[in-house]
Amino acid sequence: MEGVECILLAAGYAQRFGGDKLLADLPSGKSVLAETVSVYEKIFEKIAIVCRPEQIESFGLAISSNAALNFIPNNLATNGISQSISLGVTNVDCSKGWLIALADMPFVQASTVKSIIQKSREAEIVRPIHHGMIGNPVYISKIYQRDLQQLDGDRGARVLINNVDQSGVFNLVVDDVGVCQDIDIRKDLDQNTFE
Repeated sequence: MEGVECILLAAGYAQRFGGDKLLADLPSGKSVLAETVSVYEKIFEKIAIVCRPEQIESFGLAISSNAALNFIPNNLATNGISQSISLGVTNVDCSKGWLIALADMPFVQASTVKSIIQKSREAEIVRPIHHGMIGNPVYISKIYQRDLQQLDGDRGARVLINNVDQSGVFNLVVDDVGVCQDIDIRKDLDQNTFE
């Protein structure tokens, strides 16, 4: 949708995984990152990827994409995911808002992403819900840019979302387990292991 830009958060350290999980191969043969990018490139012409500076080269080599990729270096990734969100919304200009997605969630369906973007016409924040569980990606309106820039810690935008007027938050019920399925440990690489 015009006016919405995609920010992919990829600066985590993957300590539980024991290596760079975003470069690990899925059963499809694609890396986690390449599979995730392939979902979003179906909808967006440009994708901003917030990652650590030392990841930029390997990530660039791991992705073959039709979308224009903009790597945003996060020199303070140890400060948590909020630092990546702040960098993303500061460096990615938009007229309406951002779809903030997690790079370690390759099983999200493109149809879900499209539904979130369509609902953004009616709400300031749109988040997917699967079987009562809040998932990702999340659309957040540009009206919250300053709030997003001031986030800190490793809880992401949850604090902001929980503290805004809930009449502007739309919980989109989806039949897509991928919105709740991230890659934390090696067994997560198999989509069928989600519990």
